[in-house]
Amino acid sequence: MTASPGLEIPLYVRPDAFAQSNAEANLFLVRAAVASLGAQSGERVLELYCGNGNFTFQIAKAGAIVTAVEQSAVALELARRSGREGKVTNVRFVQGDASSVCDGLISERISFDRMLVDPPRTGASRLGQWAGRLGVRQLTYVACDPAALARDAGRLLAAGFRARTLQLVDLFPQTPHIEAVALLERSW
Repeated sequence: MTASPGLEIPLYVRPDAFAQSNAEANLFLVRAAVASLGAQSGERVLELYCGNGNFTFQIAKAGAIVTAVEQSAVALELARRSGREGKVTNVRFVQGDASSVCDGLISERISFDRMLVDPPRTGASRLGQWAGRLGVRQLTYVACDPAALARDAGRLLAAGFRARTLQLVDLFPQTPHIEAVALLERSW
């Protein structure tokens, strides 16, 4: 168990669920991503690939209404436990594949102000479609693979977004691995 940065909400980890392994650098990553997102009270935020809630509760702290999506039942149960124990009421957790969940939200004509995504190394190839059709005006992308970020950012640009900032976070010093936090905004 670790504490959610700046909150009194426990974050639970298990060996069979993904979690960032460098706790100190993860605090910096979470702060950078949440600051980039800039969610305000009452805004609707869609978080894809929420895992155990690493970013979720910091977004909720701003008063945003968060829909957090995760495919892993183990990770989602850890996040739900944290939410219950922290008495967080402005987060709705949804278990499912990001693609299926987004398609469902689109068919229901649900919209969001902002989106935060922290996809697996393979990225999120349909992110541009989802963000556009869900009415997202600002998107923060946390990436562990620069090639996936470049590919997905290209698709977001084609969908009407523009790149605003890129911040690198070195979670694994003295290795070639880097995390990136990219902010993209709707250009209409």
